[in-house]
Amino acid sequence: MLNSHNYNPDVLTCLANLSNDEVFTPPQLVNRILDLLPQELWSDKRATFLDPGCKSGVFLREIAKRLDKGLDDFRDAMLHDHRISRLVDYPKLYDGFPGVKIRGGVSYFLWERDYKGPCSVQTMWDGEPLGPPMKRRLDSYDVLVRRNEAVSILDKVRAYRVGGQPEPTLDKRVSSRKPFGLPTNFHGTKSFEELSNPVKLYGSQRISWVSRSDIQQNQEWIDDWKVLLQPCKEPAPRSRPSS
Repeated sequence: MLNSHNYNPDVLTCLANLSNDEVFTPPQLVNRILDLLPQELWSDKRATFLDPGCKSGVFLREIAKRLDKGLDDFRDAMLHDHRISRLVDYPKLYDGFPGVKIRGGVSYFLWERDYKGPCSVQTMWDGEPLGPPMKRRLDSYDVLVRRNEAVSILDKVRAYRVGGQPEPTLDKRVSSRKPFGLPTNFHGTKSFEELSNPVKLYGSQRISWVSRSDIQQNQEWIDDWKVLLQPCKEPAPRSRPSS
């Protein structure tokens, strides 16, 4: 039998696969449709979205995922708000809401109007506290450090010096999204013959060509070797012999 504790299928994918008189749009097709929209739409604060025949709500859910990627200003404001006195964080997907697929986990916090100071951070793992809570400034780093035991390690790394200078960090060599400033649905021309200083572009299951001058950022990376990494996911469920 399958280990049902670790296997949580996407309910909207399951609905789309049902055989009945009502047809639901699968999430994979929804994302291909949304890829056709201008990339700048997802960072436009004036943009609104309406799905009058939403049914399962799959379009709105996938739209919300893309809008989450543009919440840098919100995250920055939260990290610098010293009125957050306590924060309880669930990094694992299903600890906070069993059976619900919440990528990135979930957390809750106590905001006190008259408080100003460090935040007591408690990390939860498998429903249990992961060590004691720790009081610290959330804005010590530009992201939320979710594991308290990692703080001292990061502090040591940041304090390390080479010739009196901080050691170069991976953020100068690694890019999680749009390393060359091009949207994921961008394609160049089919031929390089009319381009000045052409560059071969691999993207969205297609090979095309662009001029080197069209690369918006990190042009010095173009001729370097590159390593592409897939997102880390939970291992696939394994079958267990029935007793």
